[in-house]
Amino acid sequence: MFTILAFLAISYASKFQLFISGSLIIEDKYAEVQNISSSVKYFSNFDIALFPIVAALFFDKKENNITIKAIFWVTLSIMIIYAVIQGRRFGIIYPLLITFIIHSIYNGIKTKKTILFISLSASVFFSMTAIRLSQAQAVVETGESISVMSAIKNIDDDILDNLTQSLISRIGNPYIMLNHVSYHKNELYREPFYNVATHAMTSVVPRIFYPEKKPISIGNEFGKEIGVISINNHITKINPGWPAEVSYSYGLIGVSLFFFFTIGMIKLAYQYFNVNNHIGIIVYASLFTFVFSGFQMEFAFAFNTLIKTIFVLFVICFIHKRES
Repeated sequence: MFTILAFLAISYASKFQLFISGSLIIEDKYAEVQNISSSVKYFSNFDIALFPIVAALFFDKKENNITIKAIFWVTLSIMIIYAVIQGRRFGIIYPLLITFIIHSIYNGIKTKKTILFISLSASVFFSMTAIRLSQAQAVVETGESISVMSAIKNIDDDILDNLTQSLISRIGNPYIMLNHVSYHKNELYREPFYNVATHAMTSVVPRIFYPEKKPISIGNEFGKEIGVISINNHITKINPGWPAEVSYSYGLIGVSLFFFFTIGMIKLAYQYFNVNNHIGIIVYASLFTFVFSGFQMEFAFAFNTLIKTIFVLFVICFIHKRES
C-alpha cells in the first residue's frame, strides 16, 4: 500500500503542476504543452498504470478494506475527471473497462453490470465525439484549441448532423488508417520517418536519461505522411492505430507477424500467470487493454502504459518478497 500511495502521490503532484501551469493537458489533439518539464509528463500518467493493481485489490474480498476502497474511488474519480477535462474518450472508458474486466474475473459476467458498462461507454463515446467535433471546428475557424466547456457551448446542429459519420469513422479508424497507408505507400520514395518498434521501446525511457527522445505522439507527422493532414497544419493529430503504424514501418507482411507476436505474448502470459491471484489478474487485464487501446491509438502509448504497470508490479512484488 505504501508503494502504491507513493507512486500515486508522484503522479498527482505532476498533474497538479500541470494544473497550476495553466495547462490541463499533456499532449492534446489540438495543442502541445511547451512549458512542462519532461519528468512531469513522464510521471503524470502513472495513476493509469497503477489502476489495474488498485482495482484488483478492491475487488478481492480478502484485501478489501477502508483504505483500498478510498484509494480506488479517489483514483477512479480523478482519472475520469482529468480525462473529461482533456477531452479524451478512451481516457474515460479505460478505467471503466479495467473495472469491468477485473470485476468480471472475480465475480463472473453479470448481465446488469455488462449493460451498465456498455451504456456508460456508449454515452461517453457519443458525448466526447461531439465535443471533439466542436473542438475541431474551432481550430478550423480560429486556428486555436478550445477547452471542453467551451466546446460543449459551441455544439450546434451542424455538429450533431455530422456526429453519426464521425462515430462510424472513429470506430472504423484502424481500417481507414491502414487503407490510407496502403494507398500512399507506393507514393513514398523515401524511408519511413519512424520505426514503430524502436519508437515504442524508446518511449518507455524517461527523457531525463534520453534528452534527444522524440515525442511519443506522432499523429501530426503521420497524418501528413499519408495525406490526411495538410502539410501546413502543425496542430491537428490523428490516432493512427498500430495496424497502420506497423504496415507503414514493415508492410502488410509485418502486420501479420505483429499480430502473431502479440497473440503469442498474451497466450504465454495467460498460461504462465494464474488468473486466480492478484498478479495474474493485473497482467491479464493490462494485456487486454494494451491490445484494445493499441489497436486504436499509437502503439507506443499503449506499450508505455503496459510497461509502467509491469514496472510498478515488479517493485511491489520485490518489496513484499524482501519483507517476507
